[in-house]
Amino acid sequence: MYWAAFQEWRKRTRLQADLIDLSDRELMDIGISRGEIDYVVSHRGSDPRGIRSAE
Repeated sequence: MYWAAFQEWRKRTRLQADLIDLSDRELMDIGISRGEIDYVVSHRGSDPRGIRSAE
């Protein structure tokens, strides 16, 4: 249980770092704004616009 939680935390941290490293233009190309990064990271299975994303 702890190991799975740790792995999930690492995935979220890695995704957040990757998204932060993108330029505003690159973020716009994938359909998110810099202000939505935290939401996207914590809700990876959903789209911030309410559309289910493919994983």
